Amino acid sequence: MKKINYKTIAKNVIDLEISALKKLKNSLNKSFDQAVEAIVKCQSKIIFCGVGKSAKIASKLSSTFSSVGSPSFVLSSGDSSHGDIGSVNKKDVLILISYSG
Repeated sequence: MKKINYKTIAKNVIDLEISALKKLKNSLNKSFDQAVEAIVKCQSKIIFCGVGKSAKIASKLSSTFSSVGSPSFVLSSGDSSHGDIGSVNKKDVLILISYSG
């Protein structure tokens, strides 16, 4: 049986994370500032929307925003066509989350 070097695996994972964070850091631009300003200036609710795993991430983000005092909820894209879209108003900020399109 081959011995597994968990420390090496952990270091490789950390290196991947460092690389991803560097890419993320370099991708921040003017649109990031605009998105943050829209969220900070929101006078109503922050609405997160996603499908599948993106919906689960949307739910976690909504919970986090709500817990720090920013009213938010998750809007299922499927349910929005069945009347839930009425929960959205012009002062809300809508954040759409998608992995593949």
